[in-house]
Amino acid sequence: MSFSLPADVVVQRKPLSATSFEYIFRHHNLGELGRLILVSAPCGLVVTPVMFAPIGDVRNAQRKLVFEPLAQTLTDDLKKRRRKG
Repeated sequence: MSFSLPADVVVQRKPLSATSFEYIFRHHNLGELGRLILVSAPCGLVVTPVMFAPIGDVRNAQRKLVFEPLAQTLTDDLKKRRRKG
């Protein structure tokens, strides 16, 4: 992929089925940030970002600042690669 993760973020890839998997993102200080769920469908690759945001957790705003741009960059990159074949 054409980007690199921030130094304090790690990712784990987990299969969900034969045609889908998820990337789970964790931050060194903030804990789980969120997930990107990827499903291969006849219409193409479906990417669904899911931010981890427990109700009342004061770190949710910080998680959002880290996860949203990361998820958007990854989604754009994955879809671009999928179109190229």
